[in-house]
Amino acid sequence: LVHVPMNLDYLLWHLPQFRLAPAFIVPDGFGLSIVLTSPALILAIRADWRSRETLVLAGTCLLVLIPSLLYYGGGWFQFGYRYALDALPFAMPILARAVERSGLRAWGIALIVLGCAVNAAGILWALLG
Repeated sequence: LVHVPMNLDYLLWHLPQFRLAPAFIVPDGFGLSIVLTSPALILAIRADWRSRETLVLAGTCLLVLIPSLLYYGGGWFQFGYRYALDALPFAMPILARAVERSGLRAWGIALIVLGCAVNAAGILWALLG
């Protein structure tokens, strides 16, 4: 249980390091917030949370994440939180249901574009770093 706060930090809110010299923003190789690297997942809040299927998918997503949250550390040198990849197959249908239910509005498109930009920056960081 000691590692849960650290892993939750890397999963949910860990930000890149800010420096006064180029490159000014440097990702932490131990992980970055999934909210930063995959902000389109925020669209899932629009899903029908009264639906049994949505609840089962969310519960499965959480159950898949629990072991990695209990494990020591987030791995080594990565962009994002790699253990989230295990749970994303269960989060994607929730996201799809949310978009199907309420459409893709301008703020949703902005979240997708932001995620693409952040990941493009991550590719540049990996290539140039």
